[in-house]
Amino acid sequence: MILATAHQHKRQFEKNKATIAVVKQLDSPPNDWLITMAFYAAVHLIEGVIVDKTSQGTKDHKTRRVAMNMISTLKPVNALYSTLEEYSHRSRYQCKSFNKEEVSKILGYLDRIEKQLA
Repeated sequence: MILATAHQHKRQFEKNKATIAVVKQLDSPPNDWLITMAFYAAVHLIEGVIVDKTSQGTKDHKTRRVAMNMISTLKPVNALYSTLEEYSHRSRYQCKSFNKEEVSKILGYLDRIEKQLA
């Protein structure tokens, strides 16, 4: 299986962030999708670091978590990533609704991950 390069992951992260910015401007943004996009933006940002450090990506969430625990650059964002992943899971699989203020807080986790990895 051919996995994406670090550069491709970075581009996908940027696309996801840009899409989040556009969707947030809607009169009634789909908060569940904002949270999902934020989580997958984080996935691509983190995958980019993993590929950069190991020359190979991960195949799923479980192997990504293992890699995150082994790469010192990613250890500081582990808790932020886990929290964002949990919110995304609750939004997608438990159909949990989040209000505008909650979504703003949740999107802040992505911003903090991005700043930490800059």
